[in-house]
Amino acid sequence: MKTKQLTLASAALAMSLVLSVPFVDGQVAVAADGDLQRVQLVIKKLRDSLSGMKELDELEKSGMPKREVDVMRRALQEKINQLQSQALQDIRAL
Repeated sequence: MKTKQLTLASAALAMSLVLSVPFVDGQVAVAADGDLQRVQLVIKKLRDSLSGMKELDELEKSGMPKREVDVMRRALQEKINQLQSQALQDIRAL
């Protein structure tokens, strides 16, 4: 899980670096704004998914069978991996 947090942190750092680059052309700024909104949305979804992992831990502690929690955990981990890839791809495109 620590690796996933580091990847999210590196994505956030890359996004902040992109924001610090001044734009010369207004059209480029508008296009980049749309792309930036997409990156922000993907990162928000990623944060929500990461918090969902904590909720799964709570479900397991409350008595839900480990097998069921593990199935949900694997599905959520796949979603997190997909969102991370998408965020990094979108950041590189900026």
